[in-house]
Amino acid sequence: GELAARNQVVLLIENSGDLASSRDLWFLLDAVSMPNLQACWNPINGLSVGEHASLAIPRLGIRTSMVHVADAHFSGQILQDYATLGAGTTDVPRTVELLQGVGFDGYLMVEWPKLWKADLQEPEVFLPAAAAFLREQLSIERVPLSAYNDTVSVRFWIGGAGRPTGSPQAAASARATKSKEKV
Repeated sequence: GELAARNQVVLLIENSGDLASSRDLWFLLDAVSMPNLQACWNPINGLSVGEHASLAIPRLGIRTSMVHVADAHFSGQILQDYATLGAGTTDVPRTVELLQGVGFDGYLMVEWPKLWKADLQEPEVFLPAAAAFLREQLSIERVPLSAYNDTVSVRFWIGGAGRPTGSPQAAASARATKSKEKV
C-alpha cells in the first residue's frame, strides 16, 4: 500500500464475498486508513446481501472511486439473471442519481458477464445500448443531495490534496457564524 501511495496509485477493493455489504467494506477501508485504498462498488453484489444503492453510495461516499454499472432481475436477494441497463430491478437510474447527488467523480464500469453467461446478448449489441442509456442518465441535471451540499461543516481527510480539513471547533464556529447571518 505504501509503495502504491508513493507512486500515486489508487488501489480498489470491490464489495464481494465476505465484504459484499458497504458496511463491511467501509470498516475495512477505515481500519486500513490509507487514502489511496478506495472502494469499487458493485450494486449486484450489494443486492445479493439485501443492500440497495440508496444505503451504500452515501455510506461509502468519497471513498468510492469506481462503480460497476449492471442491471439484473432479483427475487429477494437471489440473482435470477442479468438484464440490459434499465430493464432489471437494480434501478440503475436511481444509482446514477445518487452518485451525482453525492458528487461522485470516479469511474463507471459497465459490467456484462457474457464470458460466464453464454445466453446473454453479444457485447457488440449490448455495449452501444448501455453507453447510450448511461449518456442519457448522466445528461439529466440533478440537484445535489442536501446532506452532501453542506458548505459549512468541516470534513476530515488525511493526506488528500484538495480535501477540506479542520477541527471540530472550527466547524462549530463556522456554523455559529452562519446562523448569526440568518438572523
